[in-house]
Amino acid sequence: MLKLIDSLVKPVTMYACPVWLHDSVLLKELVKSEPDNIIKHAARDGFEAVHLKLLKWTLGVHKKASNTFCYGDTGRFPWAITVIAQCIRYFTRVSQATAGRANVNSLIHHAYQEQKSLNLSWFRTWSEVVENENKVRPISASTSEHLDGYHKSLFIAHWNQNVQNQSKLRFYRNVKTDFGEEAYLSLQNRAHRSQISKIRSSSHDLHIERGRYGAKSQYISNKACRFCCIDDHILHLELLPFYDQVIIESEDHVLTSCPTYNSIRSALSDNLKSLLMLHEYKLIMSSSHVKEFGKYVHECYELRNPKMTPT
Repeated sequence: MLKLIDSLVKPVTMYACPVWLHDSVLLKELVKSEPDNIIKHAARDGFEAVHLKLLKWTLGVHKKASNTFCYGDTGRFPWAITVIAQCIRYFTRVSQATAGRANVNSLIHHAYQEQKSLNLSWFRTWSEVVENENKVRPISASTSEHLDGYHKSLFIAHWNQNVQNQSKLRFYRNVKTDFGEEAYLSLQNRAHRSQISKIRSSSHDLHIERGRYGAKSQYISNKACRFCCIDDHILHLELLPFYDQVIIESEDHVLTSCPTYNSIRSALSDNLKSLLMLHEYKLIMSSSHVKEFGKYVHECYELRNPKMTPT
């Protein structure tokens, strides 16, 4: 699916980008001396909103799922960054063209000279982008690749910061250390793939996430396990001085210790059960066990949310 997005949607969306991309929110942020959270700024561009919507559909998560997660697990950069090399090649070719030559468009040449003499936004922005890329590797007219190394490195640095700083990505930090496409995305079963994505991104139906919202969000009972605790009792106990922490319905609790899922857990292979008990989630999701793990997570979801059969 990711390849289809790149081959069918991206070329249409980014058509003629060397002409108009300089006016995008992300490019304006990238040329600053100290860019601020470029992942947040990328999502403000209309064409990148389309990209993110397609990534979230592919991952099977809802529209409010973390953009940081979407970029990290698919190994995708914002479209504006992926076309920087193309735009630099165009800018370099135009800037080095000589008037009067047969292969030089005179209108484009004069437009470039006007941009340069007045230091207009198109010329100014791409000059700064080229200057940034020169920090990694000098750019010449013959250069055909590695023209976006600086900006990709900058994006990954901001991605790492977001992973560490966003409270919603607490579980994600345990399973993701390096930027890049994950093995589970190759699973054929969309439901299993989607449940793994939801667990990894904390965009699931567990109370540790759902309990953050609503009128009782300030109470720890709102995050209690629906099977191991009785909400009404906890709410009253929470006000007592001897109150101790309740069992939170977290990803870790559901995957390894909640007795409700013991029947599903007992059917797993010995190797996968051992890895779960050791909390080796990163190893599970990057190994041959990922297919079995996807089925396990999906069955846990179905047990929590039994389908209503018509009477």
